[in-house]
Amino acid sequence: MDPRLQRKRDLEEHRIKDYDLLRRLEDQLRYESEPMRQAKLRKQIAELREQIAARKAELEPLEKILAPRLEEIVGLYLSASFERDQFAELDQAGETDPDRITLLRPFRMSRKHAHGVVSVF
Repeated sequence: MDPRLQRKRDLEEHRIKDYDLLRRLEDQLRYESEPMRQAKLRKQIAELREQIAARKAELEPLEKILAPRLEEIVGLYLSASFERDQFAELDQAGETDPDRITLLRPFRMSRKHAHGVVSVF
């Protein structure tokens, strides 16, 4: 695996955890009544926000580098999938669902002839 891709994944995971921790710290601050504890929580929140910003700054260039590669990989995958699915496989050929109507049934039920007579097959 490309080390840049691994680093990007790591940074994204850390950001998710950081935002969860930030939410918990802000909830604690909201309900804290002791001034010393409030000050400590505010300091922790500020430090965590700086850490989030630093991770975001490191992540942005990685995203710019890896985005074209990801588009290429997805394109190749889809191309191969569509090419593979182009033809039905033999094990699919005999499967039918009795609850589904095929397109042939509605056309078999009635058909107008040139003389205006309706016939049923």
